[in-house]
Amino acid sequence: MAARDLIILVRHAHRDLSDPEMDNGLSAKGRKQARALSKCLKDRLEKKEKVVLFSSPKRRCLETLEPLARYFGRRLQYSDLLLEQQAGETQTAFQARVTRGVREISTLQKSGAVILVCSHGDWLPIALRRLCGVKVELKKAGFAEIENGQLVRLLQSSDF
Repeated sequence: MAARDLIILVRHAHRDLSDPEMDNGLSAKGRKQARALSKCLKDRLEKKEKVVLFSSPKRRCLETLEPLARYFGRRLQYSDLLLEQQAGETQTAFQARVTRGVREISTLQKSGAVILVCSHGDWLPIALRRLCGVKVELKKAGFAEIENGQLVRLLQSSDF
């Protein structure tokens, strides 16, 4: 199979808000969204494709991609570069960190794999602008496909 120049940016599914200060993973709604997202992406990608799963280290992001990691038999990689804006982090510093994250993703892309990235609602719009020049917001469990530097598909969780 020929290598694809495809990056899929995913916003994590709905998180458990019982204690908003904790990194407590997905809610029941979020687990349902993660399963629907997984089914949708499994239908779009071939199991034999080389896929790299790259995530923010927050549980809600890791849990959003876990069904896909199991399906493709891949390990989830994570990076602090994909975290949402942190307390005390200036907007300038945050945008610089997103840019570093985008560069890291672009380096992974040179491997010829489909790159699946899960991050946060504030991180993703900046990354989308850096990767394809489009200003777009993703709802929880929504995703954007970028192929050859162009936004080719945008699906919100209500679409699948």
